[in-house]
Amino acid sequence: MSIFRAKKRLGQNFLIDESIAARIVQALDPQPGDSVVEIGSGRGALTECLLREGCAVTAIEFDRDLIPILRAKFRQEKKITIIAGDFLKIAADKLPPKMKIIGNLPYNISTVILERMFEFRTAMETAVFTVQSEVAYRLTTRSGSRDYGSLSVIMAAGFDIERLFDINPKSFKPVPEVMSSVIKLNPVDRMPEDFDEFKFFIRACFRQKRKTLNNSMQLGLNLPKYDSMSLIDRAGFEKDIRPERLTFDDYVKLYKIWQETL
Repeated sequence: MSIFRAKKRLGQNFLIDESIAARIVQALDPQPGDSVVEIGSGRGALTECLLREGCAVTAIEFDRDLIPILRAKFRQEKKITIIAGDFLKIAADKLPPKMKIIGNLPYNISTVILERMFEFRTAMETAVFTVQSEVAYRLTTRSGSRDYGSLSVIMAAGFDIERLFDINPKSFKPVPEVMSSVIKLNPVDRMPEDFDEFKFFIRACFRQKRKTLNNSMQLGLNLPKYDSMSLIDRAGFEKDIRPERLTFDDYVKLYKIWQETL
């Protein structure tokens, strides 16, 4: 394979452990003929495993210097489409109408990619991603944990998320300074109406995560103290409750009460 130096600015850490690559792909439950979209194919570690399983792969790679490497590596394969482009800008109609999604996500944009999954929720069967362990904890933790935050609540609206296993940094080259974890997303339908407004509301409630919910709502929603306290009281929560103590259902309840005041 051609020599390629990872680009730090793109957050590139290439998976070099073949057994881990196979384990990640198996978590997707690949079946012959499955349409699989791979985000950030890199040097093709996951791609190779997917093709071996008989999947039809749409490989998306942002770094154009990697495209010739991928095309050379898989030149004999008929079940692969290689797209040079930014996954965040690719229109939904350019991807299969029914698909599984996989990828070792760049740590610097992983949360943006995860939130974009909502656009593909009705088309995707499941998704498996490698992310920074810190992000995996935030996505899978329960209310009351220090890792619980706005991302935990927002993603719970559209997905059941499971943390599968951790990956040693030495499985990548260059070796990252942080631990990685593999997560699995299965679509569900818990999305409140006007989801963009709901996301705004949740982020506002976590504006001052380490202070009370009342303080966060005052700042994030630009509310007078009396109004924010009234919303919390109507929802039946303690006046000094902190943002991380509320469950997803609690936030849906509070959001609906807030909407009634608009």
